[in-house]
Amino acid sequence: MWPRIGELYPEGIRNSVFPEITQPGDTSSAPGELGYLAPFIAALSQHPPLIHRLLETKTHPVNGPYSFIFFDPNSNPVRVDIDDRVPVDAKCEPKFTRVPHRSWYPLLLEKAYAKFVGGYAKLDQCTPHETLRDLTGRPVLHIPFDDRLADAANTGDFRSVKFWKGIKRNLAAGDVITCISNHESVDGLHSQCSYALLSVIETVHESNDVSDIVIKLHNCYYDSPTYDGPLCNDDDNWTDGLKRLCHYNPEEDALYIPVPVFLRNFSSMQRCHINCGDRLTAPGEWTGVSCGGNPKFTTFRNNPIYLVENKTSRPVTILAELRHHAPAYRDPDDVNHYHQSGLALLKAINTRMPVSPILTSVTHRFLHRGMMLDAREVCAQMELPPSTTCYLVPYTLGRDNYGKFHISVYPGLAKVNLAPLRSGGLHRDPVRAVLDVITGCEGGTRTDFTVSAPCDVHILLRQSEVRSTDYAHKSDVIGEEDLTMSVYNDSGIKVASTGCATNCLEQALVFRVPQQGRYSAIVQRLGVSKAPLYRCDLFVYTSRCATACFVPVSVGLKPLKLGKCSALPPCGAEFSGTSNGVNCGCNSLLPLHSAPYIKNGNQ
Repeated sequence: MWPRIGELYPEGIRNSVFPEITQPGDTSSAPGELGYLAPFIAALSQHPPLIHRLLETKTHPVNGPYSFIFFDPNSNPVRVDIDDRVPVDAKCEPKFTRVPHRSWYPLLLEKAYAKFVGGYAKLDQCTPHETLRDLTGRPVLHIPFDDRLADAANTGDFRSVKFWKGIKRNLAAGDVITCISNHESVDGLHSQCSYALLSVIETVHESNDVSDIVIKLHNCYYDSPTYDGPLCNDDDNWTDGLKRLCHYNPEEDALYIPVPVFLRNFSSMQRCHINCGDRLTAPGEWTGVSCGGNPKFTTFRNNPIYLVENKTSRPVTILAELRHHAPAYRDPDDVNHYHQSGLALLKAINTRMPVSPILTSVTHRFLHRGMMLDAREVCAQMELPPSTTCYLVPYTLGRDNYGKFHISVYPGLAKVNLAPLRSGGLHRDPVRAVLDVITGCEGGTRTDFTVSAPCDVHILLRQSEVRSTDYAHKSDVIGEEDLTMSVYNDSGIKVASTGCATNCLEQALVFRVPQQGRYSAIVQRLGVSKAPLYRCDLFVYTSRCATACFVPVSVGLKPLKLGKCSALPPCGAEFSGTSNGVNCGCNSLLPLHSAPYIKNGNQ
């Protein structure tokens, strides 16, 4: 049945559509956890302006629709018009969200949001991330209560007092936070349901024991099960003194749960950054060329790369957000599914190194590895070192997960720039040489090349064989041999070196040559190997203002010796090279483990 709301609660016509003061107790869920939107309305109701701005119609319309404003993934307002009929059950009670105070706005807001997502049946397919963003237009950070996931997400130690003091400050700053219960809650909470987090209470001043912190939740579920854990109504430890400390009000529908008990009953929190400030945004797309997969693959650097520059002399905490344009596919139940994706942040190991799109473990290191989510939006909190340009890389689980997206950075008040790196000003195609590196050659294998003008030079060394392991089909970042590479100028002075030998499948050097001329790359193979020769590929990229070309090494050519450490070793193996450009997706990063991911953001 769909009666008009004025027939259910006739007194509401004399009140404002949205009351001046809203509170969590304005809403509850129908039995059976049918009121999906109830905890989100309760969370927003702590800040009446967030509720008020959702309604464009400020007075009750006469023979007209109620108009609501929601937000698309890019935070653009979307208007939704509805009539005043609401669904009820056989007892003429609201079918989904209930209104203990007989308020109209929760029922009208629920109907408008149901229309926004495609109908009441679609509400069961929504995720907390999407709902909070739809209602606020602000980024939502997923905070998992799992050690491995929390470490990947860089959300902090959720078992520490410092973490919960931070959450308390976030709430005071106006952030909206909800949490999701476990699949099996052990203390009488409704499983896999959202609860609005209202406050964090320190019961013992300056205590370092997390057990002295109490979490206050709004309880919008009136049917069984009923919370029966510590500090429930029947608990002897729930004393009058503790109630006063927690500002307990018997009229409120609230739960008071110590942090250790909270953590064993809930799997994650969703923090909506209400006062995140302006954002910097750039478009992007994963295609056949630019979809490099996750950091386990050498093609990782083929993903779109964005430069994030911190212009200040202090570390800056930013919020980075990845927003998919469309779902990867819809299943037979018409549920949207998105690519498992994440955000990684890297910086150059040598701060004086020129900016380079060739990301390898020799040249760059991770500051934030990221947690993969199969969600419409993926948000990550990151710290930028002072006066540093970092590399922000959105990536997917697989190398065939194509799609368009937007990436945004919320820097707050800090001076931060965001720009796509694209090719980094390099020639699209490098020159390539095929090397047969000799085992046990003291001087290594020498390859000479010329550069036509002063420029930045980017050299990539790639082994021909991936180390055979049980995980070889899941990762290709480890090669069969331990190699090291150095570059010298024509005077025998070392220009750059990868340092100690490593078995990374790919290594890189990035440096600036001050003048045109001849340069030599020396590749050394360390350790014991059965094969006398080991094949590698050497790629040389230059800025567009210059060109590079491999040249043969004369047998009688001897470098100018300026000292043992700087002298060029003699020519090693025969040179087999070409100056023809090749299209190759090449890069490697050291990590052997995948960035963790969670399904639908709920586990």
